Amino acid sequence: MRHCRWSPLVRVCYGLEIDSSAANAQGFGRASREYRKAGEHAGIVWDDNADLVFWWGSPVLFAPTMDRKYVFGSVFESPEMLPEFQEAFDHPAVVAIITPSTFCQHLFQKHTKKPIYLVPHGFDPDVFTYEEREWSR
Repeated sequence: MRHCRWSPLVRVCYGLEIDSSAANAQGFGRASREYRKAGEHAGIVWDDNADLVFWWGSPVLFAPTMDRKYVFGSVFESPEMLPEFQEAFDHPAVVAIITPSTFCQHLFQKHTKKPIYLVPHGFDPDVFTYEEREWSR
């Protein structure tokens, strides 16, 4: 397989760096780092002053500004959504939403008319192990 490197196609601000040592944010942190690397490989120039922000993580940490447009990415594996997701979806600066699972895509579609793009992740079961949570019992 041949890999191509293009000249920069677009300048994008990377919205959130996640500390992967934080308890339950390891999945967000790992995915966040890999999104960043993939973007660089594709020719994206990460620029803190860009007008478009790629933001991947929990909506609890989402604090958009009105002077930029946001592509918001997240996951939520519960049938009941947190209010912070609705707030993120409703924010006028959010122009699109990405998520890696059809479960999340279908859940999110019930709460917004904004476009939701499915971007599947592969995963390493030795790194991402099942963690039982009170609500999943």
